[in-house]
Amino acid sequence: MTDDDMTSSTDCTNCTHSKDDHHLVLGRSGGGDFLAGTSMPSGKLKSNISCTKCPCNNYAPVIDSDEQ
Repeated sequence: MTDDDMTSSTDCTNCTHSKDDHHLVLGRSGGGDFLAGTSMPSGKLKSNISCTKCPCNNYAPVIDSDEQ
């Protein structure tokens, strides 16, 4: 097996782990007031895709140069 066999289009450009090692994390910034008529808190919704194996918190797939 060569190094080329170890990489695929699902690997992250920010760390060495695959897409399956990352998960979506949702959060809100701002006050704790609720939006009128809902049970949803106000504030801006924040999300990122964090790695479960390292501190990487922004999954970005590797793009093959042939696909561009």
